[in-house]
Amino acid sequence: MTLTSFTLRTNSSPQVLAWAKAHPQASFDQLAKWVGKSLGWFKEIKAFFPPEFVQQDSSLLTSLQASSFLASFLSSSSSSSSQQASAKRGRRAAKKSSSLEQAWYMATVEALCHSSFQHEFAERTWPNNERLEFLGDSVLQILLSEIFYRAYPMATEGDLSHWRAAAVNAQVWARLALLLKLDQFLLVGKGMAERISLNMLADAWEALWAVAYLHLSKVAFQQAFRKVLHQFEEVYGIDFLTYATTYVDAKSRLQEVLMQQKMAAPVYSCQVLPNQQVRVEMWIGGEYQTVTAASRRQGEAWLAAQALPRFLPKLAAAGKNRPGKSGGKANRKSKREKSKVKRKA
Repeated sequence: MTLTSFTLRTNSSPQVLAWAKAHPQASFDQLAKWVGKSLGWFKEIKAFFPPEFVQQDSSLLTSLQASSFLASFLSSSSSSSSQQASAKRGRRAAKKSSSLEQAWYMATVEALCHSSFQHEFAERTWPNNERLEFLGDSVLQILLSEIFYRAYPMATEGDLSHWRAAAVNAQVWARLALLLKLDQFLLVGKGMAERISLNMLADAWEALWAVAYLHLSKVAFQQAFRKVLHQFEEVYGIDFLTYATTYVDAKSRLQEVLMQQKMAAPVYSCQVLPNQQVRVEMWIGGEYQTVTAASRRQGEAWLAAQALPRFLPKLAAAGKNRPGKSGGKANRKSKREKSKVKRKA
């Protein structure tokens, strides 16, 4: 899996659709239970989250069971009514813990429900992920804002806003969604399993992080996101912040740099291949480059990102040689020295 090309996994929606249609009276929480038990989704998704995310309920249940055990151990010297009261409290607490865990399962499945899946069962009033997507979009923008703010202490407000806007888009979110195998887990309607788009994956990604936000403390939530960013670097071979600040907007950045150097803009061309991918070509400064990508936009961005470092050093060197205050003094000093040499001669 690379930044320019990838293959979506086999989507499991047909299995879920078959089960749901075979159980016309099933509720959404029953669907969530079946999905978690039969398809192993939660095991995959939980691997990316810190232990607090998956154990907050089970650890509570464990402590409650321990308390119940301690109560039963001490019950030998207590009255029968005390035993019954302790057992009743233990059952209530265990029931509450189980309901919390089930609520998390339901929220996670809801985050993976595309509206096309909901339309298949309109009579059951099952939810889709649009509300969670709304929350997740805002949450991730805040999280990215803080990451950029802390990572680049010298950056201006304009730079930070530009980088965040470049990072918060379907192209970026979809690649992160692939790390969590959301292309496999996303629930879509009949005939949609082969037509899952990057936008659909990005929406599910945002919705899933809304669930994380609702179930995690701030520290645990940030740890979970950092873990995914680390996985991003391992899989794609590039740091996420570098990707977001350079690669995503490389095309416009390259054009800006070339304009500053009074060079011609790059010329792109695109050819559609039989495997539904495209071959993108770029001519820049008398040089030719090509790449195979999933779309023209991806290919152009990748080619621009590869070319950009070659022109940035020239721009920096040109900036150093521009006459500023110190440069002007240096130039005047050198002229005086030259005139002295001429007079001596």
